[in-house]
Amino acid sequence: GDVQSKRHLLPFRASVETYQALRRPDATAAAVLQAVKQSAAREELSYFDDGFFQRLDRAGADLFNGRVGRLELRLKRGWWHSEFNRFRYDVELVLKDQGAEHHASNPKSTNLSRIGYAEMCEAMGLESPAQNELVDSRLTARLPGWIAERLAGMPQDVDGLVVTLPNARTLPAVRLLEWLQEAAER
Repeated sequence: GDVQSKRHLLPFRASVETYQALRRPDATAAAVLQAVKQSAAREELSYFDDGFFQRLDRAGADLFNGRVGRLELRLKRGWWHSEFNRFRYDVELVLKDQGAEHHASNPKSTNLSRIGYAEMCEAMGLESPAQNELVDSRLTARLPGWIAERLAGMPQDVDGLVVTLPNARTLPAVRLLEWLQEAAER
C-alpha cells in the first residue's frame, strides 16, 4: 500500500508552507515555521515510522502464520519530483515461496560494517557539500578506491559495508526546514 514517512512530515510541510509563503511578501521564517508546525499537527493522513516496517518484517512470519516471506519498502516512482513521490513509499508483503522453505529454516545472520556519510567524507578528505549539492563532486572519483581499501581491511567475519547516504529526494526539504529553524531563532 501507499504510505507516508512520519520522519518526513515536517520537511514535507516546510516545502508546502514555504511555497505558499512566497505569495506573501511579509512572510517571515518564524511565521512559516509556525505554519509548518500547525499544519503538521492538523494533518489527517496516516504517517508511519519507518522502523515500524522493519519490525514488522522481522516479526512477519510469526504474525501471518508463516505465509509472509518478507516485507519490502519501495520508493514511490515518478518522473517529476512532487509530494506524491518524494515523501511516499509503497509497502509490499511478499508471500513466502514454498521452495525457499529450506533456506528460511537456516537463516544466516549478516554482519555488516556501517559508516555514516559524514564519517565517510571525513575519511576521504572531502568537504561537506554546498547547500545546492547532494555530495562533494570529488566523491565519484575517490569512492571506488576508498571502498576497495575499506573492504580489504575488514575482518573475515564482516560480510559487507553499508554507507548511510543522504536521501536525494528529501534532502532539499530537510535543508529548508533546518534553514527555517535557524532563521526563526535569529
